[in-house]
Amino acid sequence: MNTDVLPATLETLVCRGCPNMTEIDLALPDSLRYLELESCDRLESVRTPLPNSLRVYKCVRCEDLEAHPDPLPDGLHTFEHVSDAASYMGRLPEPLPSALVSLKCKGLNGGVIENVPREWPQNLRVLDLGRSSLFDRLCGLPMSLETLDLFMCDSMPALPHDLHTLTNLRSLDLTGCDEIQHIPYGSLPNNLVHLVCNEMYELVSLPRRLPPSLRTFECESCDRLERFPEQLPPTLQLFVFSNAKRQPPLLLPPIPVGTTAVDRSV
Repeated sequence: MNTDVLPATLETLVCRGCPNMTEIDLALPDSLRYLELESCDRLESVRTPLPNSLRVYKCVRCEDLEAHPDPLPDGLHTFEHVSDAASYMGRLPEPLPSALVSLKCKGLNGGVIENVPREWPQNLRVLDLGRSSLFDRLCGLPMSLETLDLFMCDSMPALPHDLHTLTNLRSLDLTGCDEIQHIPYGSLPNNLVHLVCNEMYELVSLPRRLPPSLRTFECESCDRLERFPEQLPPTLQLFVFSNAKRQPPLLLPPIPVGTTAVDRSV
């Protein structure tokens, strides 16, 4: 890739569907703030250091890319790695930038990430690890976290043991976490607002009471579930459930006044 023709003041660079590009090896402009690499099928390496000015770095469906530049710029706010690979997704750079706010590392068809960060950025707010496999060691998440997406992380046997300490966490998606059998009472943070537990086929038990600030609770197609929570919080605005494969159907808890209950069984 020849960047000699790029203006020195360039702030945004998007390389999308570049079939002949195998590497990026020339200096990127020091003014660059946004870099996106998408569907560059033959791209194997980004040899040049990323500029310190960079705030957003996205790498989407570049399946031949062996590694990201390491280290990433310390001022990077958003790092996104999305892969179609069905087995191996590579390594996350370490250490992750201290200013990182959003980290999305998703395997659209599954995929194993080789390493788990030893330390998470302390300002991280969004962590999206959907359809990835690395979670038997997931712990030490930062207190700043607001959104945790573990969609289809079917290798994770249990919730992170310190999840309840994440007092800023507002949204948790556990859809398709097939290995989780129990969500114990007290394991969820009290300030949680949105909880999704769909298609957790091995889930047997939910906590008898949900976080008191919860507004949305989804629990569909959890075929082994033995009971719903005894009590729903009065803050709940939406309760989505299904009892289609249960005979007799599970007994529903009392529905708070003002809560919309949606039965997807029918």
